[in-house]
Amino acid sequence: MPLEPIDTRSDEDLMSAIAEGQHEALGELVTRHQASIFRLASAVTRDSTAAEDVLQDTFLAVLRSATTYRAGGTVKSWLFAIARRAAWKVGRGVAIEKPCEHTLLEDLGRAAGWGQEGGDAESIAVANEARRTLRDAFETLSADDREVLVLRDLEGLANEEAARVLGIDVPAVKSRIHRARLRLQAACLAGKEQP
Repeated sequence: MPLEPIDTRSDEDLMSAIAEGQHEALGELVTRHQASIFRLASAVTRDSTAAEDVLQDTFLAVLRSATTYRAGGTVKSWLFAIARRAAWKVGRGVAIEKPCEHTLLEDLGRAAGWGQEGGDAESIAVANEARRTLRDAFETLSADDREVLVLRDLEGLANEEAARVLGIDVPAVKSRIHRARLRLQAACLAGKEQP
């Protein structure tokens, strides 16, 4: 069975198509960005079910507002802004103590070079411990810290895009990411010292 061709239209072109009622364009936009939106929603809400609700709400908002969409940045940063608002709204009803139920921290760990498995059992055990330490440390951070780490370090948004998503200026983003990274590092070090 031959593979269907991949839609090569830009995100902006997909938004125009969605505005014209081409629902397959929404499906393509969802396919491209659902993992990123889910990561951000999970970081804010700490609940996979709530994150799924945010994901759905985000793309329903896209469908409702496609005709009024005006490019002012990237579609991805616009999606993050919608998801962020929805996640904070949903997150108010989610218990703060509830652990994150997905592999966001494993993604963070891989990005940091941790957990590259291979070799002997000892190196695999060390990598698994590092992954656990990072996951536990990330969970101790505030939602604001988790949010900026996801946008900048996992999703790779530029400072300017992250500022638009967060509704703050670029110096504030730089300050927040710096402080969040320091707190994550401190939490990792504290986690290593515990038995």
